[in-house]
Amino acid sequence: MARIRSASIFLNNKRVAWMQSADESIKTGDTLEVTDGGVHPTDGTPMGNVSCQVLVPVAGTGFDIVKKALAHEDLKISFGVVDGSIHQYDARVEEVSHKTEVASGKLTGDWKFHIFNIQVTG
Repeated sequence: MARIRSASIFLNNKRVAWMQSADESIKTGDTLEVTDGGVHPTDGTPMGNVSCQVLVPVAGTGFDIVKKALAHEDLKISFGVVDGSIHQYDARVEEVSHKTEVASGKLTGDWKFHIFNIQVTG
């Protein structure tokens, strides 16, 4: 019987928040070209997007997603486990938003990334 568990996201090999949900979208970049010799597929450059909804810790991670975004810094993201594999990619922050709730005392965030240099291990 298959074991079920949610995926985890790590940035620069470190858990920097607790994920509540996430979306991963990978596009191959392939196209079809029509010539007088027929239709031919081309091998594109894989790219995509990752977005995650997180519960943000107040302190202790040493990671500030807003500073990384404003510095246009490349990040390493690991997204696993997907069928026993870990998806790893380079990424740039596309968008960051945060929401706080006074009554519960929590801070949540929506973090979106552009991903490239996609590798699958495991």
